[in-house]
Amino acid sequence: MNKVTLSAASTTSTSTASAISVVIPYFRARGVICRALKSIERQTLQPMEVIIVDDYSNDGSLEWLDAYSSRLNLKVIACPENRGPATARNIGWEKAKGLYIAFLDADDAWHPEKLEVQYQWMKTYPSVAITGHSTQVVSSACPPKDIKSPIYFKPVSCLQLMLKNKLPPQTLMIKRDIPLRFQNDKRYSEDYLFVCEALCRGFTCAASSSPMTYLYKEAYGASGLSSNLWEMEKGELEVYRYLLKAGCLTRVEQLFFSAYSVVKFLRRWFLVSLRNKI
Repeated sequence: MNKVTLSAASTTSTSTASAISVVIPYFRARGVICRALKSIERQTLQPMEVIIVDDYSNDGSLEWLDAYSSRLNLKVIACPENRGPATARNIGWEKAKGLYIAFLDADDAWHPEKLEVQYQWMKTYPSVAITGHSTQVVSSACPPKDIKSPIYFKPVSCLQLMLKNKLPPQTLMIKRDIPLRFQNDKRYSEDYLFVCEALCRGFTCAASSSPMTYLYKEAYGASGLSSNLWEMEKGELEVYRYLLKAGCLTRVEQLFFSAYSVVKFLRRWFLVSLRNKI
C-alpha cells in the first residue's frame, strides 16, 4: 500500500485536533504515566480526547492528574474492580467519541508524528479497519532512533500475524465502529487474540515497520504482565484454541502455530535467562 511522508517539524506540537480518542489502560503507573501524557502533548496532530481507564489502582495515584485535564481534554474512568487491560480498553472504547481509537499503555510513549501519520493514512484508505506499527526499546543509554521518511503501511495477512504479532496493542489505531472488542477479563495475549480474530473475520489490517512507539523496558521478561513468560505463552496457546473453535483455523493450522509458538517461547526464555545473568 501507499506511503506517508514525515514533515520537517517532527518535534513541534500543534493545536490541530483530530477525530481520534486516545485510550490508556492504567494500573498503579504513577511513575511513568506522565511520560506517556507528555508524548501525547507533543503530537503534531492532537487527539480530541484522552481517556485513562483506572483498573482499580485504589491508591490515589491519579489524583494529581488535574493539571492535564484542560490541556489534553483528559477524562479518567475509575473501575470498581481490577479486571485487566482488555476490559479497561473496552470500557474506554465504549466511552470514546472519536471516529478512531488509538491505544497507548501507561508505561510507553509515542513518536511526535505517530497520530498524524496513522490518522492521515487511515483516512486515505477507509477500507482498512486496524493499523499498527513496530516498536523500539529506548533508554538513557539507547535513545530513540530516527524514523526514516516516507513511512509505508502494508496489508497484514493471517499467516504473517500468526507467525509474528505485527500489531502490538500500544501501536493500534482502530475504527471505533467495528463490531469487535477485546475479550473481557483475558489478561494474557488479549491484544493478540483481538487482532487475530479481527483479521480472520475479514477486517482489513495494515502495519508499518517504522517504530513509532517507544518501550522503556524489554517486551518480555522485564516487569508487569509481560514478566510472566509462561502465563503469556499459555495465553497465546489459548488464542489458537479459540480461533480453532471459532472456525478461523483448521486443526492442522492450530497444531502448527501452537508448536511454532512453543519454539518462540523457549527462545525467549533462554534470552531472558541469559539477560538476567548479565
